[in-house]
Amino acid sequence: MSAAKNAAHVTGEVFDESTNIAYKVGRFLGKGGFARCYELIRRDGVQPTNVAGKVIAKSSLVKRGSRDKIVQEIDIHKKLNHAHVVKLMTHFEDKDNLYIILELCESSSLMELQKRRKYVSEEEARYFMAQIVNGCSYLHNLHIIHRDLKLGNLFLNGRMHVKIGDFGLATIVQFDGERKKTLCGTPNYIAPEMLNKNGHSYEVDIWALGCILYTLLVGKPPFETQSLQDTYSRIKKNQYTIPAKIASHASVLIRSLLDPVPSRRPTVFNIAKTDFFLCGYHPASLPTSCLTMPPKFDFVNKRRSLAGDENLLQALPASSKSTRAGKPLTSVPEHRMLRTEPNDAAPAKPLPMLNIETRTDYKKELLDLLTSVIDAYPGSHVRFDALDDILEPSCRPVFWIGKWVDYSDRYGLGYQLSDESIGVLFNDGTKMVTDSAFKQLQYVEKDGKESYHMAQEHPKSLEKKYQLLRYFRSYMLENLVRAGGDMAMSEGDELQRLPVMRAWLRTRSAILLLLTNGILQANFFEDHEKVIVCPLLEAITCITGKGEMYTLKIEKMKKQGYPADLYKRLKYMRTQLQKMIDGAKGSAQSSTEFKGGSNSEAATATTANEKREPRVHH
Repeated sequence: MSAAKNAAHVTGEVFDESTNIAYKVGRFLGKGGFARCYELIRRDGVQPTNVAGKVIAKSSLVKRGSRDKIVQEIDIHKKLNHAHVVKLMTHFEDKDNLYIILELCESSSLMELQKRRKYVSEEEARYFMAQIVNGCSYLHNLHIIHRDLKLGNLFLNGRMHVKIGDFGLATIVQFDGERKKTLCGTPNYIAPEMLNKNGHSYEVDIWALGCILYTLLVGKPPFETQSLQDTYSRIKKNQYTIPAKIASHASVLIRSLLDPVPSRRPTVFNIAKTDFFLCGYHPASLPTSCLTMPPKFDFVNKRRSLAGDENLLQALPASSKSTRAGKPLTSVPEHRMLRTEPNDAAPAKPLPMLNIETRTDYKKELLDLLTSVIDAYPGSHVRFDALDDILEPSCRPVFWIGKWVDYSDRYGLGYQLSDESIGVLFNDGTKMVTDSAFKQLQYVEKDGKESYHMAQEHPKSLEKKYQLLRYFRSYMLENLVRAGGDMAMSEGDELQRLPVMRAWLRTRSAILLLLTNGILQANFFEDHEKVIVCPLLEAITCITGKGEMYTLKIEKMKKQGYPADLYKRLKYMRTQLQKMIDGAKGSAQSSTEFKGGSNSEAATATTANEKREPRVHH
């Protein structure tokens, strides 16, 4: 029986008899191998605690080897306690399943971030790599080799802190010089000594760090090809190219980490001493908007050395070794394992940044994506309650539109993003958005040039639009947003850069909304269903009228089918997106002027001559 068929399904509540603690089963987080992960709500205290629960059906562990691997994973992981390692809190079992309770990482992993962003800035890479090196230093100090370091196993919590997870392939070095013999890991990250069967040790993790840094900065793994054989050939030949755009200190570090000779690679304890970490701006924190949008950095005269900076790799163990593990004495054979998964300081002052409109507007990509999934529809009627095999919760959008108000007869379209930030696409084609705390303003000119201001210190030229933004915000707060006190700024929010509305189109049946990060959303009026398409993760998210959210991978939808109702909605979205594209080609007017176009379902009650009160929609 396949792993998918054997994967454990749980609902309702699970109970740990050894501690008398009950966990309410929340949303499905994802699956891999024999395990399924859920968000669990621990209910023993006054304040419920949200954790992640890895559930493994005992029926999938019939083979002795399978159970031994799980036992070894738990034995290694449960002893770990570090800020940059996912915490294993407890584990227990009942007659059907084994449950591993883990720290919840709300922001998914660096793999989803990289797929949305393609590549990150050097400052962000430095921020993430410092934490990964921290965690890896901790592991190596305990004689643990992770052996599967990759973007998909580097999780992010709600504060954008990196957590190393998945210790299924981890091993312990029993004595200095021991060389492991297992072929294991993920193809794009496997070190050459592992492929050459020369025995391996801590250096395979160093190699993986080089692959991770390269992927973050360049946008793809250094040795990636279309075939496994070619990828392995490039790894063995050390055949890769660093683009000229990559800074010299980053290139030097990448080359040292990807040295084909293991003994020449730096130890994890020496990586922090390289120029990449010592000669550049190191943000103390990052906002969650970085999951989909680049942050706003002040690059002018703000670079500073981090030598002596308290923020630099604080968590490196005081007893960090500076010497390498000894040379091999004996070889310890192990079972062959191979994972063949797909690829997976003072804050800077805000200032005007890049032209947001010069980046891809995603309309063609969205149209092609919708066409591909519509054309592949097999005609099978898969119900929403039977979508297990095509669900991909890790691909849920970071931002979507929760509320909107159409006042385009006078001013424009106001909207609220899922993080409670508020924006307006004005009739003149300019845009303004404020964070949920209403502390920072982001303004985009008609030509796409961006500027950033503290809300209370905006220029006089923006006063009228600022007051209109306040009006839209107050109107939505009073009508549909839940009541509550003012929200405080979170760490990293000073670098936050939000997506803004690029275009919208309204018909009698629905409204289409396009954000600058590529998200296309359709809100259907009759049943309040929302369909959100992400071209970067190639995923579709459905939000029902009751607020239930389902995220589906398009690749799986093509192969396994999807509900007929969703098929109809996607066809409608494609038709309206084409009209949006045609409207943009037909004139240089702003996006608010081609809503509905000339089709028979043209927008109702939105003409410029009408005088009416706005209506809030959700």
